[in-house]
Amino acid sequence: MEKKKVSIIIPTYNRLPSLKECLLSVLENDYPNLEIIIVDDFSTDGTREYLQNMKSERVKIILNEKNLGVSETRNAGWKMATGEVVAFIDDDCRAEKSWLTELEKEFVDEKIGFVIGNTIYFQENYHGNFPERLVNNGKAKWPGAGNIAYRKKTLEKIGGFDGINFPYANEDTELAIRAFSAGWKYERAENAKVFHQKAFWSAKALLRSAHNFSAWPLLKKKYPKNFQEFGPNISLGIFLDLTDYLALLFLPILLPILTIRYFFYGQKEWKVFFAKWPCWLILKRIYLWQEAFKQKSLII
Repeated sequence: MEKKKVSIIIPTYNRLPSLKECLLSVLENDYPNLEIIIVDDFSTDGTREYLQNMKSERVKIILNEKNLGVSETRNAGWKMATGEVVAFIDDDCRAEKSWLTELEKEFVDEKIGFVIGNTIYFQENYHGNFPERLVNNGKAKWPGAGNIAYRKKTLEKIGGFDGINFPYANEDTELAIRAFSAGWKYERAENAKVFHQKAFWSAKALLRSAHNFSAWPLLKKKYPKNFQEFGPNISLGIFLDLTDYLALLFLPILLPILTIRYFFYGQKEWKVFFAKWPCWLILKRIYLWQEAFKQKSLII
């Protein structure tokens, strides 16, 4: 049976070394019918010059006129795509050789609008330690935009990534819930593997990520029947991740243990450690409550 044409979208911004690894892995993919579209979001680290000098018939380049953010960057890519299926991968990931084959084969009928791939941090069975940013998506549970494929007609019918109304780094989750709510089915492809390159939290980035939890009151308000289709753990549809409350309750006991463990593993970035314990825990709750009050959505 003839393979569907697949368009690979790689959004990038100021990650030239990582982008080169990502592109090499995609070029080595074993899928026979594909195109690659790289969208640069106005990088300033030499990425644009590198892309402008690239000579490859398999790679198309889009250069944003200004920094638009990752959602609009992904949208620019899929709108230019000529494939029946559009696969997204982030510039800090490396695709396994069979990645596209494993994604494409799950589109077994026209009702399947998207397929979720499996993102693994660094390598199989790797156990990293904080402040590493351990980006994992075991068993392809989460519809993260770093490893997911949509039918192009699905995107055309429901629209693309909405980074304006969902500005809390959960626009990929919102898109999948929107597609599911519109009647599209999905599959999980655990063998469609990409490996996230090593990444580390800074105190600033960690505290900024506390805003991400604020997406859930919006999602619950907009998709009351389907907002928990992919998680997270929201007890009774109200209490988001009760383990956080337990951590805050027992923090006087936990903090000395966590401090010793952090020191034992040879870590020295104490600024980022205390940014998480307890600042991040407290901040994400405050942001969540503020958004829940604003949206009149019962979730705490």
